[in-house]
Amino acid sequence: MNFDNLESFLAVVQHGSFRKAAEKLNKAQPAISYAIKNLETELGLDLFDRTHYKPELTQAAQVLLEKISQLVDQKNSLIDSARYLAEGGDFQVRLSITALFPVHLISAKLKQFTLEHTFTDLKINVDVLSTLFRLKNDEADIGISELLQWPYEKFDAIELCKIKMIPVISSNHPTYTENPDKIFFDHEIKHIPQVVIQSTLPEAKDINAGILSENLKWRVSDFKTKETMILESLGWGFMPDHMVNQMLETQKLKVLKLQTRPIYDYPLYVLKRKKPKKWGPSLESLWSLLIQAKV
Repeated sequence: MNFDNLESFLAVVQHGSFRKAAEKLNKAQPAISYAIKNLETELGLDLFDRTHYKPELTQAAQVLLEKISQLVDQKNSLIDSARYLAEGGDFQVRLSITALFPVHLISAKLKQFTLEHTFTDLKINVDVLSTLFRLKNDEADIGISELLQWPYEKFDAIELCKIKMIPVISSNHPTYTENPDKIFFDHEIKHIPQVVIQSTLPEAKDINAGILSENLKWRVSDFKTKETMILESLGWGFMPDHMVNQMLETQKLKVLKLQTRPIYDYPLYVLKRKKPKKWGPSLESLWSLLIQAKV
């Protein structure tokens, strides 16, 4: 099917006459008429009622109008996408984010990115303690992560924000209800399970953060499960402030006061390779936008 014929048809519909369509497309009016006639022959039906002063769509053409518009839009989108890629544009950007990170801090920047790079797919992975490995294994282009057990000389790392890690326990847990003001030493709570997050990546399974070494541990793979277990008085654990502030305000959770590991600041960084294998305009744009989100 000839797309020039389809575009001529849409131009006549949009501008109301063969003459105006010809002017818009910078063609002679007979060329527009010829294109419409060819399209009608190809489809086997009349598209315009020519008995009036201005061409009017036939009932059949009204049914086909939306489909023709979609075909032309898809063709134009294909051409634009191909041109973007031919000029070095990135067809996909892979962003890996630690589950600790409050994503709302960058939501506006991500929206801006998608509006400015309509031909680039944005693939976001959210996990714990895995972003650095994804960067190392070329499974991510940009990461937002904590820095743990890592050779950083090949990476650019810019601090994006600090979150507070708070040791919390259910307000109904006997340890809290019996001693609400007590400051605990590690050995005094080693029998209470510490609910900890473990990465789903095999390479990161031995990385620990904020874990009291001698305590009984229950390992989960996501913060929602961890939160539920703590709320149900099945254990205690460190949680990022943005996830638990509301539950602390409503007193569903309480701060577990620890002698050796109280509330602490935990910096998170945006990272990329200093010499990436590929780095097009979309990646550069996303990197710049993320840096602007620094708080």
